[in-house]
Amino acid sequence: MQFKVNARRNKYLGQWASQILSYDSEKEKDYIQSIIKADFEEAGDEDVFRKIQGDFKKASISIPDSKIREQMTSLLERAIIMTSLSTMIAMVPLIVGNIGPGAGEGSRMAVGATIFGGMLISTFFTLYVTPTMYIILTKNTKRIDSVDLELNKQLKK
Repeated sequence: MQFKVNARRNKYLGQWASQILSYDSEKEKDYIQSIIKADFEEAGDEDVFRKIQGDFKKASISIPDSKIREQMTSLLERAIIMTSLSTMIAMVPLIVGNIGPGAGEGSRMAVGATIFGGMLISTFFTLYVTPTMYIILTKNTKRIDSVDLELNKQLKK
């Protein structure tokens, strides 16, 4: 599922960047493929970030790094929602199915409802609960290097 989400995010990111670079539709398709391929260079998103940043610099387009990262984050959220929705919508026929008795109806409904509910709950946790908990926990914790910073501050006196 993570691969699908990242590939979809990279597609959206390629579309965004190609509009800024003023590519025509044919060059946009090739550019989107190059963004998707760039994600295979190393783990994480830095390879995609560097590709887009480098392409903007080659084209003499000045966009702050923070804007690229912001776009990457918002498009990741969009990709998560779209991937989750497509999976949930695919389960609707299993849940609804042929209403009435039939061979395997109970198992189809159980499987469909389980996958649908699981996707709904996991998407909610991924987009809202986990980031909220992270924000709450980081407000009440010190930086891991706070002792080093304080020690260096004391030594400079």
